[in-house]
Amino acid sequence: MLPQYQRILYATDLSENAKAAFRHAVSFAKTYQAKIFLLHVIPARLFDKREKGLTSLGYASSMLGDDLNGPQMEQSKGEIVQKIHGRINSFAKEELGTSAGEPDWIGGIEVVAGQNPVSEIFKACERLDIDLMVFGSHSKGFIKQTLLGSVAEAVLEELTRPALIVPIP
Repeated sequence: MLPQYQRILYATDLSENAKAAFRHAVSFAKTYQAKIFLLHVIPARLFDKREKGLTSLGYASSMLGDDLNGPQMEQSKGEIVQKIHGRINSFAKEELGTSAGEPDWIGGIEVVAGQNPVSEIFKACERLDIDLMVFGSHSKGFIKQTLLGSVAEAVLEELTRPALIVPIP
């Protein structure tokens, strides 16, 4: 029997390559009349006051906007999650060419904070009973990961479900 994909997890970091991977997820959703569940994992250290001015600032400014300053870093976790959720929703609408509401094939958008993005991806797969994972890959280090990003590589090592990894176009 051929596989039937009904629940697709699209894990995104909202990078440029995320657009290409999302288009593949949409293609599967249309073909199989499936639901796409969008997931973004916020590094938990973003909420650690000791780290705010150091490693997380680059992430926070890219996700929350270039006008990020000290007081904005003090936003509550809920406000940050809500802002990123809105950004993902806008991204999906822009890529799909829709202006009002979520398309029928969007099953939900989740933004979670976690120490380990790979662990959060697998938790979401279990919780949502996912049939197919879709995400983009990019290299973050020439020697360490020559073809895949670290998250894509780690997911492949622990894979228990079908996955589509879309390389940089």
